[in-house]
Amino acid sequence: MLIKRLICVTILLAFSSAVADQGTSSAASPAKWLSESRFVISSMEAGPIGYLEAWGGSEFGYAYTYSISDAPAGVTVDADSGMLSVAAPLAVATYAFKTSVHNRGDSSEVANFPVTLEVMAGVTARRTKSAVLHRDYVVDSGEYGTPVGTDYTEVLMKIRRAIILDQKAVGDGKLRAAIIFHGGGQYDYANNRWTFGIQYLDIRSDTPGVRAKLRNIAPDSPYHIAAAILQLGRQYFQCVGPTDDWICEQPRSVGFKIDTTPPRR
Repeated sequence: MLIKRLICVTILLAFSSAVADQGTSSAASPAKWLSESRFVISSMEAGPIGYLEAWGGSEFGYAYTYSISDAPAGVTVDADSGMLSVAAPLAVATYAFKTSVHNRGDSSEVANFPVTLEVMAGVTARRTKSAVLHRDYVVDSGEYGTPVGTDYTEVLMKIRRAIILDQKAVGDGKLRAAIIFHGGGQYDYANNRWTFGIQYLDIRSDTPGVRAKLRNIAPDSPYHIAAAILQLGRQYFQCVGPTDDWICEQPRSVGFKIDTTPPRR
C-alpha cells in the first residue's frame, strides 16, 4: 500500500509540474543550424540562387531574419525569407561569408553560421566534366514536333523528356535549362507535368518585353491550381484559363485566405 501511495504521489507531482510549465514560456535560444549552407551556381547565373533556412532554436522553422557579411559584391539576402540572390554573374571561385540569424521573437538571440558559395564555369557548348551546361529548348524550333492547332501538349512533353535526358547525361545539378516561347504566341496544353523532374528551369519568351500566353486546357483543372509552378516566370508570359481568365495576373482570385488567428504564447 505504501509503495502504491508513493507512486501516486510521484505521478501527481509530475503532472502538477507539467501543468505549471504550460503557463510559462521557455527561455529563447538562437538557431542551431542551417538546412543548407553550401550553394553551387554557374558563372553565367544571376538572380535568386537558393534559401538560407535556420532551425533548431526556440523559434519554429522560418521564424528568423537574416543578414550576411563579407559576401562578394552583388550577393544579397532577403531579410525575411532568407532568399540569396546574385545581382550579376560571378567569377569562378569559392566564396566564404557569414550569415547572422536573429530570432523574430527576441532579436537579441542571434547565431552566426558560415556559408559557402561555389561558382563553377558555365558553358553553352563543349562542356567539361566540372562545368555547368546552359541549354535553350525552343518550343517552335520543330525539333520537338509540331502542335495540333494551338495544343502544344506533346511538344512540351517531348521537351521535358529531352531535358531529363540531358540532366542524366551531364550529372546531378549540372544543367540549367531554358524553355523559350515566342513572344505574343498562344500555347495550350492539357498536361501540367511538362515541368516535372526538371532541376533548374527558366521559362521566357524570345522577345524582350513581349510575353507569350500559356493556357491549361485540361478539363479537370478549371482553376489552374496545378499550374501554380509556372508563376515563377510571370514576367515572361501570361497564364490563361479555359474561360480566358488571366490566372497569373490575379493568382489570389482562385485561392483561399488563411484563417486569421491571434498569436499565442
